[in-house]
Amino acid sequence: LTGDNLLLGCEFMNGSFWVTGAAGDSVSPPNYLYEISSDGSTLLNSFEQAASAASDWGYRDLAHDGTYLYAGCSNHFYQIDPSDGSVVADVTHGLGVVIRALAYDPAAGTFYTGDFANNIHEFTFDGSTVASVRNFNLGLGGKYGMAWDAYSEGGPFLWVNNQDNGTEVVQIEPVSATLTGVSHIYNAATTAGGL
Repeated sequence: LTGDNLLLGCEFMNGSFWVTGAAGDSVSPPNYLYEISSDGSTLLNSFEQAASAASDWGYRDLAHDGTYLYAGCSNHFYQIDPSDGSVVADVTHGLGVVIRALAYDPAAGTFYTGDFANNIHEFTFDGSTVASVRNFNLGLGGKYGMAWDAYSEGGPFLWVNNQDNGTEVVQIEPVSATLTGVSHIYNAATTAGGL
């Protein structure tokens, strides 16, 4: 649908799938943010990503708070208006990680992120500043995609797409920052981004 050979992040918001396209090594920027119909059949919109995300892979994973989409890259964190793809806020984050994975906890109003071998970081965003709340290491060496789960019994949970040995989705209890022991290997031969 997009003509883009590298889609890294995804989120479902307001009845649409949102995915991030990355020029990466194969095509020169710009990178795009795409809106796709819920049945996957129609490209509804495509928006150029922020200029500050154009230097490499662009936006990685996505999250939303019900009003805005959020994305990150090497050292920027973005608040995005889904009505037109415009960047409401572009903040240098200073977390010491590439925001390859991103999830939002609506009860706490905090975000979670991580990248390959670095710790998982919980942080706040007040519209102009990113501030670290805590970080923890669970031994996951290939974090690329996160999702918040407020629906499963015993939750809420944080799910992490982990690329250590193929691709595995791992469940985390976020308050105690522990692995629950629940995981699903869905492709032992390849890797994937976004969740």
